[in-house]
Formats: sequence, structure tokens, C-alpha cells
Amino acid sequence: VKLRRKMVDEPEKVTESELNDIIDLYDGEIRFVDSQVERLVEAIQTYWGSGTVVAFTSDHGDELGDHGTFSHGSTLYDELLHVPLLVKTEGGGGTHNEIVGLMDVPPTFLDCVGVDIPEMFEGESLKPLFDGEPLGQKYVIGDQGETVSYRDDTWKYITRPDRSELY
Repeated sequence: VKLRRKMVDEPEKVTESELNDIIDLYDGEIRFVDSQVERLVEAIQTYWGSGTVVAFTSDHGDELGDHGTFSHGSTLYDELLHVPLLVKTEGGGGTHNEIVGLMDVPPTFLDCVGVDIPEMFEGESLKPLFDGEPLGQKYVIGDQGETVSYRDDTWKYITRPDRSELY
């Protein structure tokens, strides 16, 4: 608890040893969640069968001192936004590097089970990727309060009231 307070309130005072402890604790959280996800997937497959569409993602990542801060504020760096998205569908598999967003998850689920995607949905179904087809989406916009980011295959732009950054 004291280490968490220090990393949030005084990140510049976190020592190398404390940073290693923070990373170890974070890794431990990931291992625990992974074991619980395994239990959940096994229960789903037992109850509903192997044809069930299952997806796992995260609403954000965490900064571990990468830009001088910790946890998950409103910086919109890749440490926060570039999270895994795992989708298990019947008969499909593979790894893809296309730019997608969390808004794409609901239309993907509907598309996978054959339900029409409502026009009000802003995301795009990722099902074409599973079928080996390209996506039409070329960029993703992120926002957190007054901070906004733009990401495409080449560039990442972050703008906030006090400065802008281009990567």
C-alpha cells in the first residue's frame, strides 16, 4: 500500500529496487488473473460447448515509470492503450496487427453469432480478419478528458492542453 502511494504521489522518488518490486507485483496480478480466466473458459466450454465465442481484453494497460508516471492516468501513451484482444471463435485462429479499438468488440460478437449490427454502433466488426480479409479501419482515436490521441500504422499523435507529442 505504501509503495502504491509512493508510485502515484511521488513517482520521481521510486527507486530501481522499488520499481522491480512494482513490476513483480504487477506480474503476479497477471498470473492470478490468467489462472482465473483459465477456470472461466473451462467452465464456459463445459456448460455451453466449444462453439462459444469468447473474447478477452482490457480497458487499459498501466504505466510502470515509462514516461515518468505510474498506474493509468490520462496520458494515452501506448502503455495504456495498446492492450491485447484475444478472440476465440469456432474454427479460427491467428495473430493480427491491425489497428482496432474496444468499440469493435460488440459488433464483432454480433457478427460472429449472425445478428445484425445496429447502425448506432460506432465500432467495426473484426470478423473479416478471422476470415482472412482486410479491415477498412485505418486509424483509432482515443480520448480521456481534454487529452486526445490519433493512431495509424505509422504515427501516434497525442494532444493535451499543455502540449502535443508526435511519435
